[in-house]
Amino acid sequence: MGNNPYDHIAPVSDPDLFFGRVAELQRATEIICKAACLSLVGGPHCGLTSLLRHLQSPGFVACCEENAGGLRFVYLDCAERNDPLEIIRSLLREINPRRRIPERGPGWRSLQGTLISTLSHTRQNNTRVVLLMDNFEPLGAKEGAVEFLESLRGLSQRIEMTMITATRTELKNCCHQDVVSSPFPNIFQVEYVEAWRADEIAQFVRATSERSGVDLTPHTECVSDWCGGIPLLAQILCAQLFEAVSEGGDVAWEVLFQAASETASGYLKDIWQHFTDDERALIVAGAQGDARGDIPGSLLGKGYFLDGRLASRALAEYAQDRT
Repeated sequence: MGNNPYDHIAPVSDPDLFFGRVAELQRATEIICKAACLSLVGGPHCGLTSLLRHLQSPGFVACCEENAGGLRFVYLDCAERNDPLEIIRSLLREINPRRRIPERGPGWRSLQGTLISTLSHTRQNNTRVVLLMDNFEPLGAKEGAVEFLESLRGLSQRIEMTMITATRTELKNCCHQDVVSSPFPNIFQVEYVEAWRADEIAQFVRATSERSGVDLTPHTECVSDWCGGIPLLAQILCAQLFEAVSEGGDVAWEVLFQAASETASGYLKDIWQHFTDDERALIVAGAQGDARGDIPGSLLGKGYFLDGRLASRALAEYAQDRT
């Protein structure tokens, strides 16, 4: 028996453990090759960070470079860095590690000029920059950030720099009003990152079973029903299931579901708080078996409902406990 391969604590960093997302990766490839910009929108714990990180993987970069030429991918977590000056310094260090960038000073104009010249030089050397901005909300909502973001928009057009943002809602709903009313959001095409489809869950269970030597594939349907395609929930349940199957004997599903729900409670709370009041009402109705035909795109696009019903048993039970 191998080690338990199911880790829900950290984003996926190993390309061999990244599953599904074929449509999203294809869209990202098209956007990068066209030197356009992409806004990835998905619910909490749907794997946005893992997806952005995978865009830096050698295999994906090589695939893009076959059609787009030289590329330099730069990842920024805007939850950790949302000050424009700090972001510029970080960009400069990533693009040219040999160049010494002081922690303090110079001012905005000087640093902006350095960034423009550095990116322009990179482009002249037949390399385009792909800027991956994870957790973009703190930067987009920052008062006074519009000038910086507009400068990035100008660079995206002048030197064909691709920007890819990851947010829990569309840019027009999470950015400061000054940013929303600027041209910045208009350059992005929107791609909803949905819950895993049934075939993606099956691929995940099959591949991890082969890797660990503990076969969970007979239980794929139960995993799919409980997690509803939310990748983190699938990891949590499979971690519990791995231990149960390894011990042999019948799987005590209710005990297993209870243990997985306790582990997932904080994450489910995060998902729940992300919903609007109207969305929560629809989630509760779905949890009570009220099939709906008027599900808004904000819930459908992220895969919370499937064929008019709530997709995840775990989310349904959490919602029922809130009523």
